[in-house]
Amino acid sequence: MKRLLTTLAIVSALVMPGVAVTGQVAAAGAFGGFCSSQSGSNTHVCKSAAAGSGNPIINILKAAIDVVSLLTGALAVIFIIIAGLRFVTSSGSSEGVAQARNALLYAMVGIAVTLLAQSIVIFVLDNVN
Repeated sequence: MKRLLTTLAIVSALVMPGVAVTGQVAAAGAFGGFCSSQSGSNTHVCKSAAAGSGNPIINILKAAIDVVSLLTGALAVIFIIIAGLRFVTSSGSSEGVAQARNALLYAMVGIAVTLLAQSIVIFVLDNVN
């Protein structure tokens, strides 16, 4: 139990600053500073971000998808770190290595499913108009 709490404390100390910074960047807009500059305002990315879809429901759905993807990505990183720590602390135990391998595999599958789901939903929402 003590090892689990120590592991969780270390993982929290390593991951939480990154999650906070990522959330601030997402809230500010990834291209906010670049698009407001003179050189970046004429790019395709900035023009499409400024145009929006016009439909507030689609904009809300896209924002919700971004938030869910951000949270899923952060959780996947946490699980990958935990799997790595399990590999290190398994001490060659075949059961511990198998659990760590499964945790890593499930985290990677979670990332793949999230990316695929986000791609499908964005594609559908862009083609609804």
